[in-house]
Amino acid sequence: MMCGDIMQGYLRDREAFADDVILMIFRQPASSIEEETNRALARVNCWGVRNKLRFAPSKTNSMVLNKNLKYDDPVVQMNSEQISLVGEIRLLGLTIDRKLTFIPHVAKACKKATNIYKGLARAGRVTWSLGLEARPEYFGDLPNSVHVPEIGYESVEDIDSQTMDRFAGVGPQIYTDGTRMEGKVGVTEWRDREETWYSTLRLDPFCTVFQADMGMLQRAIRRAKKGKDGLVNIFSNSRSSLEVLTDPGTYHPLVHKARCDISAIVAKGKAVRLFWVRVHVEIAGNERADELARQAALTKKTATHYDRFPLSHAKKVIRAASLEEWLQQYNEGSTGKITECLFPRVEQAYRILGKI
Repeated sequence: MMCGDIMQGYLRDREAFADDVILMIFRQPASSIEEETNRALARVNCWGVRNKLRFAPSKTNSMVLNKNLKYDDPVVQMNSEQISLVGEIRLLGLTIDRKLTFIPHVAKACKKATNIYKGLARAGRVTWSLGLEARPEYFGDLPNSVHVPEIGYESVEDIDSQTMDRFAGVGPQIYTDGTRMEGKVGVTEWRDREETWYSTLRLDPFCTVFQADMGMLQRAIRRAKKGKDGLVNIFSNSRSSLEVLTDPGTYHPLVHKARCDISAIVAKGKAVRLFWVRVHVEIAGNERADELARQAALTKKTATHYDRFPLSHAKKVIRAASLEEWLQQYNEGSTGKITECLFPRVEQAYRILGKI
């Protein structure tokens, strides 16, 4: 531990968390604190110079823990640069103020709880009439990091025949693929190097590539949940979908459904393994999924299976409506002629004024 190497035999009160070091110095009066702290920081800086490391005083803070109304603030420096004196410090999720009242910590916790309540109110405004016996189940179904299972994925950079033989011997392989061509996606299942099942879906044109890839990944996980195999290997060429799925702080609806299915799979004593593979690496299953997606884009005319529009599409529609109203005011209004002279084209005016 770096802190121990530097301060061994010099300071007793020290704590270190990963790359963060905390020095706690108890002295009276303020001049003694200032002298002792500067001496310790000088030792830290010298250690960094010897090991070709440079500490950033601008990212270092100091705080005086004192309940007295009047006291002298110590001047703390590192490498001849003064360190900022702050009134509170956030440490491992706890906000510590200089008087140890913890009022700022309680305020932040209340604000966080209020934001969660507001999100809950938006989601359940229509169903506030639910009985008390139904509400625990309702609240339990909401996306929450506490309910997120531990999920990971492996990167398969180079796949040879021996690697594929190893996967073929431990369970079926499901390959997913999405395409930009009108939002069509395909998924295929292989056993012993032979295709045993495939499916294609159609999404609305405004759906993003992420929605296509994530929707197909969720469908593959759902098939693994309904199947009887104890272990299923799922291969996807969308690294962004896999990273979002493994991030407990993401609450996308498709991601939440996939996590719930994985939790159900684990609860049944089964397992699903996720893999990321590169596009066009000459894997039969991966190429077949890509072929299915392209065929669906050209031939599939059925109703859409997923029609949730992304936020980017909503912004695009609102922007188009505002530009249309702007153009109408140009044509019919009696004011704003100077602006019209400067910006005769609405689209040009929007791009320029949007940067101001």
